[in-house]
Amino acid sequence: IYPNPSGDVINLRAQEDITGVQIYNMSGKLITTLTTFGQPNQTIDISDFIDGMYILRIETEENVYTEKFVKR
Repeated sequence: IYPNPSGDVINLRAQEDITGVQIYNMSGKLITTLTTFGQPNQTIDISDFIDGMYILRIETEENVYTEKFVKR
């Protein structure tokens, strides 16, 4: 995930194709779900998010990754 902290977008780079992404706030509330990218590199618009820390859940065909990022 880069940049982190982030402003209007976050970029994802994976070694596998990304099949889905969920973004949660720190209370565990699901903020958004993005599905079926099918590519290892993605850009996600977070310009509508309020400033704070978020949890990103990235799904691939074989794995699930969880990362934190900060929106400023």
